[in-house]
Amino acid sequence: MMEIVPSVDRWATRGVFMAPEGMDNFFNITFKRGHESMILVDGGSLSTTGNRYNELPGTPYAYIRGPISSGTHIITSTSDTVRWCAWNYGSLDGMQMGRSYGTPVAIATNIPCDDSVAITDVPSSCGSFIGTASIHASSGVCGALAMIYVDSSSNCTMTMEPALASGATAGTFVVKPVDPTRDATCVVRAVTRSGNYVERTYTYSGQQYIEAPAVLDFGVISPTTSVCRDITINNPSTTSSLTVHQLRTKSNSIGLTFPTGSFVLAPAEARTISLCLLLDKGQKYVDTLVAEVDCGAIILTAITGRANFIVGVHDDATITTPQILSVVPNPARDLITFHLATADAANIELVDITGTVVAQISTEPMHATAVLDVHTVASGTYRAVLRSRAGVSSMNVVVLP
Repeated sequence: MMEIVPSVDRWATRGVFMAPEGMDNFFNITFKRGHESMILVDGGSLSTTGNRYNELPGTPYAYIRGPISSGTHIITSTSDTVRWCAWNYGSLDGMQMGRSYGTPVAIATNIPCDDSVAITDVPSSCGSFIGTASIHASSGVCGALAMIYVDSSSNCTMTMEPALASGATAGTFVVKPVDPTRDATCVVRAVTRSGNYVERTYTYSGQQYIEAPAVLDFGVISPTTSVCRDITINNPSTTSSLTVHQLRTKSNSIGLTFPTGSFVLAPAEARTISLCLLLDKGQKYVDTLVAEVDCGAIILTAITGRANFIVGVHDDATITTPQILSVVPNPARDLITFHLATADAANIELVDITGTVVAQISTEPMHATAVLDVHTVASGTYRAVLRSRAGVSSMNVVVLP
């Protein structure tokens, strides 16, 4: 068998190879004497493989040859200065039938060059940076960029503007957070054709540009009647104004109306926004209010609501009149006792923020109390909705873990 292996200037620091099933597999590795403890095979030191160590007389090199199991194997160096040449080979039947193979494990493709690379950058808007990677070669035309890429990132993207051309000595890139309200980190690496590289880490602290209530629950409302609620949004910055180009809902659900025109929030300014909900009988509403600003979209408030099935019996003032006199205890863990102000048969539903009924109980006429078992209900805040012939009312209930 003739095996072609790379010259010393093409030796590598990392390689992966596969030894096939059903064959007698071996591998050879050549390295400088004293480097065997700094070369790892499948995570273990080369000096602990148990294979025979051999020196090459008249050279500073040594080698190890030995069998290896089938499967995928990884060879790595603990330092960029520790380089090696390795190849694997094997046969099906001792090569009696010629069924054998051999291949080098890794070849370094970098071009030798006395060069260096640097990254410079300037901050831009909304947490983005414009960076330039450039080559400084002391030996003439050999220096060139091989690639610019993101080595690791969190909530961050990088784009090349324009794309890196072959043989380019400089390249421009832009890094920016995906969501400007969250923290972001981006590690950019620029690599030369000789294998030299430089890294730059970009970090950004997320800004919550608008403060607003997390949830607005309209509760159970009368169908075909528009019900309005107010929320207050605030610019938390004490130094900078904020332009809201548009208010919108995330899923564009039908039923909610609100101002959509642009406006400016001065530093520390608060503004009241009126939202009106109009639903059909039994319709549920679940959506999220979003503000479009210069740096993207900011999630503001989760909006929920539900229309009952009664049309034209009571006006909105009657519906919001408390018919549940009290809830004991509140918060509760196991049992909740409702004290009612109705002589009619009634149904009490425990409803979560999505409008889903998680528990319910019915009462007989003339019964002024009802006991609901909530020990299997997840902890959180719910609406207890009372439905009777007299109308609909609701009250907040907290279930403890």
